[in-house]
Amino acid sequence: VVTEYKNLGSATTIDGCNRAFVRGRAAVALGAYVPLSKKIFQCPWLNTQLRLFFLHSLVVSTLSFNARVRALGAAEVKVLNAVYMRVVRAIFSSQR
Repeated sequence: VVTEYKNLGSATTIDGCNRAFVRGRAAVALGAYVPLSKKIFQCPWLNTQLRLFFLHSLVVSTLSFNARVRALGAAEVKVLNAVYMRVVRAIFSSQR
C-alpha cells in the first residue's frame, strides 16, 4: 500500500489530504507564469485586458484544473490564492 498516488497529474493520498494536489497545481501555475512574467505580465506597453486574458488562460485555468472535485480547506485555498495574487500584483504594479 502506498501513502500517495499520482494519476494524470492529480495526487491522491491515503488520508484524503489535498496538500500534494495543491502544491502540484501551484507549481504548474508558477511554471506557466515565471517564463512570461517580465515579457507579458510586467510589460507596461501591453494592454491590461490582454494581460488579464493571459492570467486567466495560463494561470487560473491551471490553478482551478480538477479543483472542483475536491473539498479544499482554508490552507489549501491560501496556497492557490498566493500564486494568483502574485500574478495580479505583477500586472497592476507595472501600470505605475
